[in-house]
Amino acid sequence: MLELLRPTYTLPQVEDLPYHGHILDGIKLVAFDVDGTLANYHELPDTVVKRMLASLGRAGFDLCVISNAYNERALELQTKLGDVYNMPIVTPETVAASGSDPRRYRKPSPEMLLHAMKYFAAKPDQTLMVGDQIFKDIVSAHRAG
Repeated sequence: MLELLRPTYTLPQVEDLPYHGHILDGIKLVAFDVDGTLANYHELPDTVVKRMLASLGRAGFDLCVISNAYNERALELQTKLGDVYNMPIVTPETVAASGSDPRRYRKPSPEMLLHAMKYFAAKPDQTLMVGDQIFKDIVSAHRAG
């Protein structure tokens, strides 16, 4: 049970990721949480983080956002982040079956990350989930494999 709570790596800040190449060895898909990871809560990434995303994209990594965001926040993320960096924004509404409650798919459920992995044809050992919350991001990643 405790292994679900243990991050594989820790970094002082997300923009340090490209400088730790060993973390990215064998990785195809890099999935990011937004609030608290790529940006302060309910804000958009700053210039340094945007450069890091562009760098990872140019290096050939598939990128996406895994977010519990809904409605206007999800739309804002898609138009101001996803469309710019060619990275889908995967939300509970994205993966919810027709007629089901999207809240069921919020992190720590693995469903959003599994959806992104299927979309990009990435296996669990080719996927890196980058987040800031143990009980949401880390547990979700471990549950997805």
